[in-house]
Amino acid sequence: MGEFYDRLTGEKFIPRGNNYIRLAPMNKKGGGRVITFAMFNPGFYDHDTVSQALAEMHAAGYNVVRIFVESEGVDGLGGENGLNPAYMDNLADFLKLAKENEIYAIFAKQWLPITPRYNDIIAPHTDTFGFANAIHLAPAGVEAHKLFFQDLIRALIERNAPLDAVFSYNISNEFYFDADQPPLSWTSGKVTLASGKVYDMAVLGDKEAMLDEALLAMIDGVRQAVLELDPTALVSIGFFAPQEPNPHRIGDMRLSRTRAAIWESTADYIDLHAYPGGDMTLAQHLENYGMENMQTKPIILGEYGAFKSLFISVEAAAQALVNWQVESCDYGIDGWLLWTWDDSTLGEVIPATVENGLIGEILSPLKRPDACEYGSGMVHNLSLDASVRASRSLPNEPPENAIDGLGNTQWGAGYDALQWIEINLGKPAKITEIRLMVAQYPEGETTHIIRVRGVNGDFIEVTRFNQFTRGDDWLSFIPETPLEEIQYIRVETTRSPSWVAWKEIQVYGE
Repeated sequence: MGEFYDRLTGEKFIPRGNNYIRLAPMNKKGGGRVITFAMFNPGFYDHDTVSQALAEMHAAGYNVVRIFVESEGVDGLGGENGLNPAYMDNLADFLKLAKENEIYAIFAKQWLPITPRYNDIIAPHTDTFGFANAIHLAPAGVEAHKLFFQDLIRALIERNAPLDAVFSYNISNEFYFDADQPPLSWTSGKVTLASGKVYDMAVLGDKEAMLDEALLAMIDGVRQAVLELDPTALVSIGFFAPQEPNPHRIGDMRLSRTRAAIWESTADYIDLHAYPGGDMTLAQHLENYGMENMQTKPIILGEYGAFKSLFISVEAAAQALVNWQVESCDYGIDGWLLWTWDDSTLGEVIPATVENGLIGEILSPLKRPDACEYGSGMVHNLSLDASVRASRSLPNEPPENAIDGLGNTQWGAGYDALQWIEINLGKPAKITEIRLMVAQYPEGETTHIIRVRGVNGDFIEVTRFNQFTRGDDWLSFIPETPLEEIQYIRVETTRSPSWVAWKEIQVYGE
């Protein structure tokens, strides 16, 4: 069974933590400005702020923190011909603080530092391997990565940094190839990888096999290089979801291939990224990743979080994240790291610390010791496990779309009011809130009535909305006291300027 354990005690270890980052505009090497990871840049790193943040994480029961060891800025990780000593001083200080707070650090790398020491290895091959392919596909990229990670570990050892506080070295935050760059953009020609095997770019199967060989060479090569200097280290690699079989990232030329890493590599664990409320369910994400029935290698959600645009409130986001976490246990996920602790990533994502730390508290091991359970008194979206029917439906907009947890699908009646949709929770529950996401065009005056009933009896009206609405509006009903013993919820639309439809109906309770 793939899981983590403590080498000293033999006890099972469940990674639960946060991504801790700072994004900031920096002067870029080679000119211009770039928004980049800047946590450890000299003049930017703040010992006291870091110490307080790690202490707060520890107090909440978190045991892992994920950080980015890179920066494209002129004062970033890359030095004149190697690693920036001042940057490494800050990184070593962070690791000491992490150990003091009994938190293990994941070192995630996005790009190799901009410095001749690594660039000179890759540069002679850029005619054959373009952009990300030069770093991730070319054999020279593997060699540059091996050198970088050994440089990183040696620099930490020189500073007496506690390597036993390192949870893992993450080869790449999100590893991908560029489909529109050489040699993947070629329709003819041949490419030879380090194994000596030759691949024909006119043959799709050859291209795919080449990518898998390159991915395995990267993982296995870097892991071996890391273990030469840090024999007890874990080595991992991160991914965003591939684009098939469920359509995802349409038009994105970044090619994510994960199956070989999950099933064939020597990686100690795999770091997958999946956020609730987007264009795929969790099950669809994991199907695209190709991790079904994986039992031997641990898998974590190294990034999961709540985009502000997808949730009506921080509370709704927190509940969605708990739902996501609990559901992931059914698929064998072994750990979770929220994106992010206290950085809003340019205002797009809700951090753990906002609104008195609501998300950080509700996800914390102290609040919910078992990540696979909602916890006593914890309300959640009951409609995710419900069945549903409707007065009528368009063939491609079934009622199930209204309770799938996504914000980009909808139930559509395909007809004017009066229409209804009815949710069956499967058993009686206590309802604390009902939320509805409008699917409507054109905007205008509408009337929607919510009725509920128990296992038996007639429907009773509990509220109605008479107001001007437009697409993507949220309507929320919170009863003065929870509605007890409710199994069926019906939403009736009696007035609307458009065909009746709903993007999402969420029923919160326990």
